[in-house]
Amino acid sequence: MDGVIVFIVIAIIICSIGIVYDQLIRSNKERKNRIAETGANEKCDGSLIDGLPLAQGTTCELLIFDKKIKILGGGRSFEIMINNIINAQIKSSTDIQYIAKNKSSISKTVAGGLLFGPIGAIVGSAPKSKKEKIETNTYYLIINYIDKSKKHSFLVFDVTSDLNRLSIIQLLNNSCKDNKQTETEYL
Repeated sequence: MDGVIVFIVIAIIICSIGIVYDQLIRSNKERKNRIAETGANEKCDGSLIDGLPLAQGTTCELLIFDKKIKILGGGRSFEIMINNIINAQIKSSTDIQYIAKNKSSISKTVAGGLLFGPIGAIVGSAPKSKKEKIETNTYYLIINYIDKSKKHSFLVFDVTSDLNRLSIIQLLNNSCKDNKQTETEYL
């Protein structure tokens, strides 16, 4: 009887692994098809946190081309030229919380805001108990760029569910590594 139960459990585990593997393969094929149909070099999916005139949490698709990023979300389309990107980075909620670990609530908000922009202020100001442990990380894609009016701007997306997030950062940073910031002269 015990042998039958062990066999059934092993069979269920193997079937589950097969189903998950099949879903990953299909998801990867769908991603590659979407990239091919748009002509993009890469794509990333995320939820908007800040930086666009859309509601927070709007699902967005970021398509990376040779000379631009196209962001589709909320029935709208936005573009940023690669030569306007200053940098792109992935920061985890742990990274942001670590900076402001032992500070007061106001200090956490200010420290998070100064170091990581608005997303740092949001995460830094979130109430935490002393016993709280971070069980899961949220990963944020932060893109700093120069907008049409020549001002520094940013985009922040929650890209936790997109496992492709690191290759997006490599591609963006390789594409914009020659974008040099000019020094500001104060008179």
